[in-house]
Amino acid sequence: MNDAVRTDGVRTSPWDALRFTEEQPGDGTVRLRFAGELDLATGERLRAAARGRGDLAQAVRVEIDLRNVSFVDCAGMRAVTDVVRSVQDDGGSVVVTAGPAVARVARLIGTNDEVVFT
Repeated sequence: MNDAVRTDGVRTSPWDALRFTEEQPGDGTVRLRFAGELDLATGERLRAAARGRGDLAQAVRVEIDLRNVSFVDCAGMRAVTDVVRSVQDDGGSVVVTAGPAVARVARLIGTNDEVVFT
């Protein structure tokens, strides 16, 4: 991924546009909370966050919180569906919580047929 240089001269990565935190409450649940922009440049960060969790495959339930995602495009939604399928293939359940930006794009491109959003 190419770095970008802001007008103030600071070099940034496209991954800086998507931030995440993780919680494991101890009941077999893994919570991933994302904020920022989810698009072609940052979708891999969502995938990497899920892949980087070795215990994600053993999770009974994965919660992906996208309420603080301010922008999403089709490539970003593809990253979400990829992670959901991966968890389901490993036998886990997934809950995706969508904010307005994600819900709108999911409805427009038909992702609601593949992923259950709350």
